[in-house]
This record gives sequence, C-alpha cells and structure tokens, in this order.
Amino acid sequence: MAQAARYASRSATFGSVAYDFDALQRGFDEAAWEAPERDYREQAAPARPKERERARVRMRVRPAALPVSVSAFSVIGLLAAAVLMMFVILSYVQITELNDAKTQLRAQLSELDMEREHLRVDYETTFNLNEIEDYATHTLGMVRLTESSTATVASHREDRGVVLSGESTGDGAFSGFGGFIRSLLEYLK
Repeated sequence: MAQAARYASRSATFGSVAYDFDALQRGFDEAAWEAPERDYREQAAPARPKERERARVRMRVRPAALPVSVSAFSVIGLLAAAVLMMFVILSYVQITELNDAKTQLRAQLSELDMEREHLRVDYETTFNLNEIEDYATHTLGMVRLTESSTATVASHREDRGVVLSGESTGDGAFSGFGGFIRSLLEYLK
C-alpha cells in the first residue's frame, strides 16, 4: 500500500530523468522525483516584447465600384429554370385534377353496377314462364307436342360424296409460281 502511494505521488518526470531507465536500480531518491512547488501568483508576468511601430502606408481610396453585371447566360438559365418549375407545378395540378376525375368516375361506375344488378333482377322477375305458356296456348293457339303429332322423315337414298381432282400444270416449286403469275395476269386484265 505504501508502495502504491509512493508511485501515485510521483506523477511526472522532468528533464533527462525520463530517459534514465536504471534509476530504480541505483536507488530511489523521492525528492529528486518530486516537482518543485511554485507559487504562480507571486511570479511576475514575463515581459512582453516591444511591438515595433509600423509605418502607416497610405492607400488610395477608390471610388465606389460600379454595380456587378450579370451575364446573359445566367439570366437565361434562371428564366428557363423558372419556366420548368412552372411546368412541373402545372403538371401536378393536372395530375390532381385527373385523380379527382378518376375518383368521381369510379364512384359513378360503382353506382351504375348496382343499378345494372337491380335492373337485371327486375328483368328476370318480369318474365314468368307460366304466364308466357298460358298466353301462347290460349291466345296464340300453341299446341303441346304429343306422340301422335311427331313425324319422322325417312330417306331411302344413299349418301354419296364426289371428290374432284384439280388440274395440275406441273410438279415442283414452279407450279405454285405459275399459278401466282396466272392469277396476277387475270387481276391486271
């Protein structure tokens, strides 16, 4: 513990002692390792070096500078940027209007779908098959089909088919070409 206090009391080394690695082997002199106590309040401030007076150089005062000129390219660029920004703003306005119109059309479409379903149900309920059959039999004179009213048509002839052979003008690749030329000449006549 005493050794730890001894090491804690020496916080810094000054001068060439910091590079003396064999100091502990030769013996330890604690007084040599301690920093001298100084009263910093009583010491006088070091003298400041005297400032040399510099000769003042007289400067010519220029008249007020003309206003800074702006290049035509920067003006044109700023105007183009402003126009483009206006186009962007107007396109956002158009997009907003189109979105509103789309929302209104979707609402209208859903209303029309509901109305279509109601009309389909009304249409299906207006046709009663019993009423239609009653009207057809009593008013129009429709008769129900019975066994005696069925007639069968029988044919005693055989079915035949005749295959016609087409004219052949030649074999190979030139036969199709000749047909093309003939059809072309007929068209031009």
